[in-house]
Amino acid sequence: MSVGRLWWDDGAEEASDIIYFGTSKKRLSTLKFIGQYGNGLKSGSMRIGKDFILFTKKEETMTCVFFSQTFCEGEGLSEVVVPMPSWLTKNREPVTDDPQKFSTELSIIYKYSPYKTEAELMRQFDIIYGKCGTLLVIYNLKLLLSGEPELDVKTDKEDILMAEALEE
Repeated sequence: MSVGRLWWDDGAEEASDIIYFGTSKKRLSTLKFIGQYGNGLKSGSMRIGKDFILFTKKEETMTCVFFSQTFCEGEGLSEVVVPMPSWLTKNREPVTDDPQKFSTELSIIYKYSPYKTEAELMRQFDIIYGKCGTLLVIYNLKLLLSGEPELDVKTDKEDILMAEALEE
């Protein structure tokens, strides 16, 4: 399975906003920001690979957003379903009022993502420095006609990292 990783340190504004096209709190600002239209993450990620899983920490909550064409196709879904389990940062307890839904979301992630246990998911949150930040993992990368992935993840063992992540 080909995997690309992107890390940045601003945190996701709201995890649930990530799954909707055209949703961005940055649009309300008078400053011009990347991401102000709310389309790039989904369209860019899906152009590069069939699946992505995003890990974000903000304040006291850690959330995993799982956006997977492989899952939707594999389950024969006619609508996009995006599992988004959350945990408290302090004690890593689930944040949910529906334990069955939380368990189902984790089962989907374990089946269709590179992460097969909750401990593996928690290790991804540990990669995020500080109290807020975001880690994006794109996998099942799409291939060029040559059979090579568009991104060079074979010779760069760190895959894709933003330069700021290396400076800290």
